[in-house]
Amino acid sequence: MREEMHPVDQYEAFDALAKQGKDIADIAARFGTTETIVRKRLALARVSPILLQQFRDDDMSFAQLSAFTVSDDHERQMTVWNSLPSWNRDPHSIRRALTEEMIPATDKRVQFVGGLEAYEEAGGQVQRELFDELNAGYAMDVALVEKLVAEKLETAAATVRAEGWKWVECSATAPAGYHAMKRHYPEALPLSEEDQAALDAAQAEYDELAELIESGMADDEAEAKLSDVEKRIDTLNARSEAYSPEALEQAGTFVFLD
Repeated sequence: MREEMHPVDQYEAFDALAKQGKDIADIAARFGTTETIVRKRLALARVSPILLQQFRDDDMSFAQLSAFTVSDDHERQMTVWNSLPSWNRDPHSIRRALTEEMIPATDKRVQFVGGLEAYEEAGGQVQRELFDELNAGYAMDVALVEKLVAEKLETAAATVRAEGWKWVECSATAPAGYHAMKRHYPEALPLSEEDQAALDAAQAEYDELAELIESGMADDEAEAKLSDVEKRIDTLNARSEAYSPEALEQAGTFVFLD
């Protein structure tokens, strides 16, 4: 009867071949396994040898061991393992403790600046975990993320400043107490006959496209057309209201991530 190799034995065997210059496909073919398995085993190179031995000794599960591949800081790995109580050593808790100083790709700040791709283009370092099926990753440079957020907020603020407000402030989060401030609201304005006709036509086009999409009768370009029509409708609707000159003279506005 043929027994499966122990995961750490696999890692050591795969690692030895990788150091000889063998590529992932060659290693997978030699051992009759998949390239994904080879990558996941080689990722164990990030894990402290002490933790690898604890896994060999059945003192932790493979899921727990895999969670440590999110970091290659062996000292921090040991600190996390030793500091977490035995009842809270699940993979999620381990990853969370190891990534406290990283920003996940799902964070609203990363999403706001254009995702990890935009962050990497700006020179940011990304940590990805092979055992994460989504393989989303983490931004390692918190300062760079904050800088990119600030720059994009300032770009948005420039448009708002052009509206003529007394002041405009940017913030990465909702400013404390802003809900309690007195608010000014825009006043309704009548659309010109030309704009009203354009709005009616755009709304009719939107309804027609939406009906085609819902019934499955639309062509491949329908979604893009619908998006364009929505933008036209929003632009025209924006002309139907405006803040008074008094409001602009008295008040300011915050630009922040919702």
